[in-house]
Amino acid sequence: MNWASGGAKEYNTELCKRGADALGQALALTESTNRYELANFSEYNDLFLLHNSSGKLPGVKESIFMENIKDYAGRWRWNMINDFRPQSIESSGIKVFPTANYVNYYGMQNGYPINDMTKADTESGYDPTHPWKNRDPRLYKTIMFDGMKWKSTGGAGGTVELFTKGRESGEVNPKKGCFTGYMNSKFCPQLMNTTDGYKENNIMILSLMRLADVYLMYAEATAVGYNGPKNKATTYSLTAEEALNKIRKRAGVEPVLDRFLGNTADFLSELRRERAVELSFESFRFMDLRRWMLLTKDPYTLKTKIEFDRANPSDYNYDVPEANAIKNLREVVLFERKYTDRHYWYPLPKKDVSMYEGFYQNPGW
Repeated sequence: MNWASGGAKEYNTELCKRGADALGQALALTESTNRYELANFSEYNDLFLLHNSSGKLPGVKESIFMENIKDYAGRWRWNMINDFRPQSIESSGIKVFPTANYVNYYGMQNGYPINDMTKADTESGYDPTHPWKNRDPRLYKTIMFDGMKWKSTGGAGGTVELFTKGRESGEVNPKKGCFTGYMNSKFCPQLMNTTDGYKENNIMILSLMRLADVYLMYAEATAVGYNGPKNKATTYSLTAEEALNKIRKRAGVEPVLDRFLGNTADFLSELRRERAVELSFESFRFMDLRRWMLLTKDPYTLKTKIEFDRANPSDYNYDVPEANAIKNLREVVLFERKYTDRHYWYPLPKKDVSMYEGFYQNPGW
């Protein structure tokens, strides 16, 4: 709105400072009362999904605001079952899969980001022949990659084949196969299948705000409002850097690297990646990209998939899929979003903007 009114495409630092103080006050109150708490990482998936919950709701003590729970027991169940798995596992549904460019945000456990998934990086330890080894532990909680179990028996018939021309791939089934190389296990049980009985009694209620988001909002507002990641708001004891690292520590990820702590711009690049990982698929990303004025920018407009071959299919480790070597890894652009500046806004209904002369339509519409 600042930009559309003739200002710069920048944060309003005074509003960020006020926001940081308010968020800091909320966090200080939360920590003194324990009304809300970050869930243990062992309960991470319980934030989003429960199976056979006997009336218990997801969210643990971390959820602050939740969507309407009316008819929650059946509202998400069939969507989870049908939409998040390819036809080879579940026949019906529209089929929704995480894109490769998004999964790339899940960096290494040692805190390093992945800059190019097709190239080795000696500093971070990333190896494109073992692309899912030593990654951010949240990857294994929320993303299914090649070789992971889709039913308890495991083995050749019970693990997903997401390599090029594998059983679950889009090459084998262009309309109902997994066309990105990855599947979602944040909002769908990893073992979602009829054989193991996970097809019924799944409860998913989306948190509209949870405590992890508040820490990240505080980190962002403080870094901008108080001029750097080493600073803190007047109402709270943690710096912006420490607040972000609190979320990483819960997941077992090393702290933000020193290279991102020299100035606010570098820190924000890592904070944006952290929000992508921690809040993945929770309906924040589109709004985040809009408020950061990045929606129309490359590479955020590019949606990609991965293609690869198994290096040793005859000697495959079905128990530890990330330990298996692959070859011929490539990242392929599926399509490019054709966003323009008008997509920072939604259009107002024509009947509303026709009410009187001074009621203008939103920019670009």
